[in-house]
Amino acid sequence: MPTQVELGKQATLQFEIKGTVWNGRLRAAAAHVPLRELRGLVSDSTRKLIDEPPPSSSWVPGQAIVELDAAIFDLRGSDVCARCSRETSEVAGTTVLRTMAEGMLRLFGTSPATIFERMGQVASTSARGVDYEYVAQGPRSGRMTVRYSRCTNVPYCVFVSISGGLSAIFGFLGIKGTVSPPDTSITPPCNSATFSLRW
Repeated sequence: MPTQVELGKQATLQFEIKGTVWNGRLRAAAAHVPLRELRGLVSDSTRKLIDEPPPSSSWVPGQAIVELDAAIFDLRGSDVCARCSRETSEVAGTTVLRTMAEGMLRLFGTSPATIFERMGQVASTSARGVDYEYVAQGPRSGRMTVRYSRCTNVPYCVFVSISGGLSAIFGFLGIKGTVSPPDTSITPPCNSATFSLRW
């Protein structure tokens, strides 16, 4: 069975993340995996971003974070991959993201659905080229579909990472909630997954 690093090399990845997300993920990863191990599994361009982190306000090719998440997944498994994403989101949530989310909660209510329904707007400050669609299934549950619309063959580790970010929203709100494992699309272009959310 191919590794996530190998699958990542087969993907076409056209999205971007903010430097603050990259730097946060790198700090989170270093707490769980020695950076020298990660460096050995990524491309030269991603290795350079590890060695010389970009300014927080810059945009970074999504390929880099996919390679990093794939290496984390292959070295430490899905739980650590999701945890690194959650920790990244918790740090990012203290700045612009937190301010935006708090404004939405004041206007539209304090349910997690308030943020999930507007996830595209919330995430637009930190990622470009990722689409979110939330469908409520009840007052305390729903399904979130995440699509990398300009990408193909997105590896599973990317969606494991997304699950960690979604779970961070519950933590931010101080609400106990669950995020299902990703139900990934197996038909071309293989660039989306759906998550069941409950609280």
